Amino acid sequence: MAKTKILFLSDKQNKFDNFEKLLGRNTYDLYFENNEDDCLKFLINEAPEIIIIDNDMANIDLRFLPKKITSARDGIIVIIFSKDDNIPQEILRWADAFLVGDISAKLLISTINSNLRNKLSYNLLAETNKNNTKSLYTLKVLYNISSEFAGTLEKDKLIELMMDGINRSLEFDLCYVLTFNNDNKPVLIVHSKYTISDELFASLKDHACINYNNLFKNKKIPFEITVDNLICEKHIKSNIDCHTFSIYRYDNMFSPISSGENFFGLVEIYKENGFTSTDVEIFRTIIQQVSMPLKNASLYQEIKETNKKLKKLEKIKSEFISIVSHELRTPLTVIKGMMDNIKRFFTLPDKMMPAVDTISRNVKRLSGIINDLLDISKIEAGKMDYKFSVTTIDDTVKAVQTTLQGLANDKNISLLTDIQDAGTEVFVDIDRVDQILVNLVNNAIKFTPNDKTITIKTYLKDASELKDENFDDVLSTLSGKYLVVCVQDEGVGIAKENLKHVFDRFEQIENSLTREAGGTGLGLSIARQLLEAHNGAIWCDSELEKGSNFYFALPVASEKSNFMISHKQRINQAKVHNDKFATIVISADSDVIENLLKEENLIHKSYLNNSLKEVDGNIITLTLEIPDADRNFAKLFKQKIDDTMVNNKTRYPKCDIMYSYTIYPEVSN
Repeated sequence: MAKTKILFLSDKQNKFDNFEKLLGRNTYDLYFENNEDDCLKFLINEAPEIIIIDNDMANIDLRFLPKKITSARDGIIVIIFSKDDNIPQEILRWADAFLVGDISAKLLISTINSNLRNKLSYNLLAETNKNNTKSLYTLKVLYNISSEFAGTLEKDKLIELMMDGINRSLEFDLCYVLTFNNDNKPVLIVHSKYTISDELFASLKDHACINYNNLFKNKKIPFEITVDNLICEKHIKSNIDCHTFSIYRYDNMFSPISSGENFFGLVEIYKENGFTSTDVEIFRTIIQQVSMPLKNASLYQEIKETNKKLKKLEKIKSEFISIVSHELRTPLTVIKGMMDNIKRFFTLPDKMMPAVDTISRNVKRLSGIINDLLDISKIEAGKMDYKFSVTTIDDTVKAVQTTLQGLANDKNISLLTDIQDAGTEVFVDIDRVDQILVNLVNNAIKFTPNDKTITIKTYLKDASELKDENFDDVLSTLSGKYLVVCVQDEGVGIAKENLKHVFDRFEQIENSLTREAGGTGLGLSIARQLLEAHNGAIWCDSELEKGSNFYFALPVASEKSNFMISHKQRINQAKVHNDKFATIVISADSDVIENLLKEENLIHKSYLNNSLKEVDGNIITLTLEIPDADRNFAKLFKQKIDDTMVNNKTRYPKCDIMYSYTIYPEVSN
């Protein structure tokens, strides 16, 4: 066992001799220096564990010695020997122990051993703290990686996070991952501390392929991989050194990346300093953590690809319907015109009239089907044109009654109107409201037996008063005042379990009267989507054999309501035409907003024309729409306002201003 080295610093040899007798050289290695320079050299070259300093030296100022000693030999035990207890305060602060007056061998040895034990305990504690700190850091890395894994469904990003986590927790010298991109092509990603020689890189490619093939011995290989079809990526931290074949002498760890039967690749890491058992567990944990998110990412990618194909098929279908509908409309228009001319200009035998009427009815019916198909394709493509204006719908209700009175008379049905809250203004495309109402009344006539009554009602309601358990998901989104239109019939009714589906596409509730009436089943679906464009809603209630009530609600015209409807249409148009579109919301004290509006060249007048100003006490919220804005506009606009306020503190002594903004199309991160 190595002896403890002790250095005695004094300008008196006899003191050292006395200490030597007390300690004895059989137990300790004792050394003597009588000046500062030789002492510091000895500390550096020989690294003693203890230094005993004579406080009575005439040639050394002990006030400046501590820093020099600790710089030369960090962690050394300093013991001060003094003839009395008159020790300067400066020395008391940094010495580990003191020996005063005449001392015995027992006290001297006890002091030395006590300090050695303290130092050992301190070193053990420091090492433990170091290990604990490293463990805490590793746990934090693992926790962060787990959170990051959960935050993405991108395969490439997950592999990148995995490699970063392995490097942060294990500090590898070289790592490669063999994985597959979204097209299932093999990708070799290499991360290295230093430059990789061409020979080593070629060897790594061979090595990765061999490891891959060995994983599937006597099993079906998911994908054929060769050196020639590998897509390679290299990420080098520094070029101050170069990795060669000597890397294969480093310690290494290897693992497939898989979850059940799902295989996502393999990973191998190399490190010059060996891996511990804890490192192995960390490595395995990270690989296990990434496997499930990779499975989810693969499923997500499959869903994306399927949705992409479905969207493409949907687009083809919509275009096909649109083309066919347009092609059918032209000959039908000709047939209808010719039939009208035949009725007008020719006297036909009575036997031919039923046939002519049948042709006319079917032409009209087919025209209705074609119009429905064209409307649904326009709505789905986002190409439906709307012409919004502030108006009332009183005249439209009366016009629909007049238009369909003849159809009702054929079944001796009384078609009535009950207009309450006349003159209520709404912000609508009146032609689309007419289309919705005609559809609902037409349906009511179709499904109402002879000699019954149909009533069209209008009345004002607050959104909080609109309740229906079957349509709560729709009605709960409404707020404010609404003009409600109700078409009430005494028809066959609809079973309760079918109510939720009446507004689905191609949906018709099956009964004998439905089959007789015919139709595409698109009318109510079109009505629902037209009302969504108006920020309104449609719903119904019914009882079999007693009749049905079909309701639709339109928001009462107001600055906010009108703005939100127009805003929705601008967004839809921006998405369809791939235009850029920004919305910026500013909330601040009223005087701040008013002053901002007065600033020259700050907020363009065209932006204010498409804006909404809401007042709530002393707070004003200003919403600006900026068509054709570039993607950085909102950020630049905020900076512009900030600069204005900073440079004009007289007008803006106290500002509490908030921003939010949305940009269409949305910018991907």
